[in-house]
Amino acid sequence: MAVCTALLVVLAGLLSVSPAAASQPEATPVLTLAESLELALEHSPRLGIAQSRARQALAQVDQAESLLKPRVDVFGTISEQTTSDLLAGLGGKDPNLASHSLATHGDSVTSGAVGMSYTQLIWPLGESRIQLEQARLAPEVARAQEALERAQLLRDVENAYLSVLEAQATLEWARLLERNAQEALRVVQDRVELGVATELDRLAAEAGALQARQARQAAEDGLELAWEALYQIMGVPRPEQLPALEPLDQLPADALLAGLDPEALKAQARVGRPELVQARLGLEQSRLQVEQARIQKRPRLSLEASYTPEGAENSLSLSLDDRALLQATLTRVESEVE
Repeated sequence: MAVCTALLVVLAGLLSVSPAAASQPEATPVLTLAESLELALEHSPRLGIAQSRARQALAQVDQAESLLKPRVDVFGTISEQTTSDLLAGLGGKDPNLASHSLATHGDSVTSGAVGMSYTQLIWPLGESRIQLEQARLAPEVARAQEALERAQLLRDVENAYLSVLEAQATLEWARLLERNAQEALRVVQDRVELGVATELDRLAAEAGALQARQARQAAEDGLELAWEALYQIMGVPRPEQLPALEPLDQLPADALLAGLDPEALKAQARVGRPELVQARLGLEQSRLQVEQARIQKRPRLSLEASYTPEGAENSLSLSLDDRALLQATLTRVESEVE
């Protein structure tokens, strides 16, 4: 009997606890500022584009440095000439011997040749050196741009997060004003019924309540836009159940500067600040452009030689560029650098 009584007590306890447990609402998720920044760094398309540009710059470095690697080219030629053209080109040779040697080939003769060339750039000079330096500088520029984009993204997420908090506070204030306006309207209506207030007072109270309701609706729309902007900047879809944001005890900038030396931060910014790094690399690119323009002012001297079974050929060429045009180009580049 005691056992049955104990079982009934336990069953009654379970029945009394289960509905309450089932009726408990789910806890609202909380989105902190640190989590928002991590989501943005992981999913933002802006940062992904900057990272892809950095990888592309590295690939361009490999392509430019391929000029320093040895190169072997294999080529071949094939030609077909008529017998009459060959006889005309023999010149002083015995025509009878030529006719006898070509008679077995019919109306045309097909000939071919195969060759191989080996190229090795020992030391890059002139434009080759400038191209290599520009290619090697491109990854640093891309990394500086990526760092600048990352810093701008973090600032945008921080501003959007603060905008949502501000919109929530504005909505709470607008709801409070609407409740006060509704209560004031109810009081005025009671006073009108008692005859201690005029119809003009009731119209003024209704106008105030309408204005408070419109302000509350505008605050709700502003909060929706703030949520949309936050999730758009982070690069993640907006969930059906919006999370609760963690209130900030102090501004993020003040929290980051707490316990740090401002002078040390300024010195570090002069060395590693993305904007300054990008400007320094831009000046380096401009310097290379000026040097490339100066190289183009120099006269070009080329020597070419070739050998065939018929004989050897060589040629020497000297190219003097338009000095006036190159001087104008150099002046324009130098002015852009300044």
